[in-house]
Amino acid sequence: MTKPKKNKIAFFGHPGSFTHGAAVAFIEEYGLEIELELPCESIAEVIDFALQDGYFGVVPIKNSIAGNVEDFKHIAPSVLEQLTLIEEVTMPIHHCLLASSEVKDVAEITHLVSHRQAIRQCGNYISSNDLETFFYSNTSTAAKALSLGKIPKEYGIIASEEAAKIYGLQVLARNLEDDPENKTTFRIYAKHPL
Repeated sequence: MTKPKKNKIAFFGHPGSFTHGAAVAFIEEYGLEIELELPCESIAEVIDFALQDGYFGVVPIKNSIAGNVEDFKHIAPSVLEQLTLIEEVTMPIHHCLLASSEVKDVAEITHLVSHRQAIRQCGNYISSNDLETFFYSNTSTAAKALSLGKIPKEYGIIASEEAAKIYGLQVLARNLEDDPENKTTFRIYAKHPL
């Protein structure tokens, strides 16, 4: 029996997330033709897609500053045993402070919003600027929400520079991470091997 062609890829977050960046790198490395990219609001949702024929699932598992990704730790080992680990890739992560185009200066930012992992990776920047933080499901989801007016304009987002381009936000500061060598490891899963 021929294994089904994998032509769909699910990833954590929306375009502009670091996981989406890992998915794009994987697609390019293997020269894959992907028919459908599926943004997911949780790692569990990505794994659910990966359990289906024809899907890849891309998830973050560990960061060099913030440690293990908590949401991944909650995936049952019995579920992961049903999957094939296709690839594990480690990528550099550089966080930016994104803001609405209406904001003229960093001093106007009153709060920071992002995924808990990103906030942990930027602890020095946050404490030195005495900013209150709020967790969001993903860095790119927060960027998208700000661009749609679902987050107050005086709130800043910690996310990728790519997210700023995609969602029409400005970059007020770059390299917010505590360690310039900041890296995250991602895994690509599927039901069957390549």
